[in-house]
Amino acid sequence: CEVREVVRGVAEGCDAADGVVDGIIGRLGECEVDFEALEGRGFECGGEKGRVDGRTVEVLRRVMRGLEDEEGRVVDGGYGYVPGAPLAGLLGLMNVRCEGDDGCRGVPFEVAEDWIKYFVKKDPEFDVGNMTMEEFRDVFRQGVEEFASAIGTSHDLRRFRQRGGKVLMWHGMADQTVMVLAARAFYERARKLDQSRGVDIEEYWRYFEVPGMNHCSPLYGGPYPWDAMERLRKWVEEGVPPQDLEARTVEEEDGRKVFGKKVRRVCVFPREGVWDGSGWQCLQPGEKLDEKREEL
Repeated sequence: CEVREVVRGVAEGCDAADGVVDGIIGRLGECEVDFEALEGRGFECGGEKGRVDGRTVEVLRRVMRGLEDEEGRVVDGGYGYVPGAPLAGLLGLMNVRCEGDDGCRGVPFEVAEDWIKYFVKKDPEFDVGNMTMEEFRDVFRQGVEEFASAIGTSHDLRRFRQRGGKVLMWHGMADQTVMVLAARAFYERARKLDQSRGVDIEEYWRYFEVPGMNHCSPLYGGPYPWDAMERLRKWVEEGVPPQDLEARTVEEEDGRKVFGKKVRRVCVFPREGVWDGSGWQCLQPGEKLDEKREEL
């Protein structure tokens, strides 16, 4: 409950930037997180009231910052949490377990825990929860050094492009497991490499960031880019490159999940969808609308 409350608090400083106050964050660059204001926020859980502890806020601050080296610089690949993604629950990175008088303890993310125990440390009994930051940095580096050649992803798609291949890539901005910043960094590395070769990456690769999308699923009532495959088909077969995607809400109807009528325009990166009162406009990061914002 406490973690969910700080997530809500973070979202409050970001939500309206896309022109719609709906719990879905569409402009990460416009987020202003007031960590001091989060401490002491009231919440209710199981009929009992509580307040956000300063230690929880500090954990959030570190999770948002990402993995840092000894000099306080974010390491390559150590991407932090972004506002809008859930931190508690399934696949959450800030889950806790409270057991009576023993207090509460962080619950390691299961996938990462198994990766460290079985692949990096090769010790099923290794206690991930007791690692120091120095040990965690060493584990991170060891994993990269040992396995990058096997599971690393090259951002050089020259041969793919030369064969006439097309990429339509989208990533959920609320992905709580594979942070959207990782996908963005991968795309940017490829874009800069192509640029050095005199190639415009958008000739063969269009990247989209979908507001409200979790890891492989949308937030309840959030948008899902249901027409992505059709846009890719049109690009490959008809030569029509996608300028945007049409994302529809996923709703309940007679016990079934169906696509709703609300449509959100997802713009090709780095452009961002902003509601102008009557429709979605694609703006560059930091660009503002003159029209009055209103709720959808």
